Amino acid sequence: MLQALESIETTGKTSGLPYILHASKRKDTSDKIEYVKSKKQEKARQKEAILRYLDSIETINNAEARELLKLPEKDRSKVSRLFAELVAANEIVQTRGTNPNDVKYKRLQKE
Repeated sequence: MLQALESIETTGKTSGLPYILHASKRKDTSDKIEYVKSKKQEKARQKEAILRYLDSIETINNAEARELLKLPEKDRSKVSRLFAELVAANEIVQTRGTNPNDVKYKRLQKE
């Protein structure tokens, strides 16, 4: 109920979800800074999980990444943004299978 009222939000995607006060309920600057830091840390953990997966498995697609990160179908665009940031950072590269909708990503090999 508190999530529906935008009073709190989750910070993780696994069992035993931790909750934090929603951004709209933050009052002072230090509280807002804490919120931003926690959200950036979550994104960094998600990127690291994708990169670790790609260290062991050759490719990953959006559906596999959502399963890995325990994100629902509605977060397709969030995963796409994570992929775009990793591509821009030269960590991964996009590949396409025989099906045009079969977009996968693989880790760039560091020299």
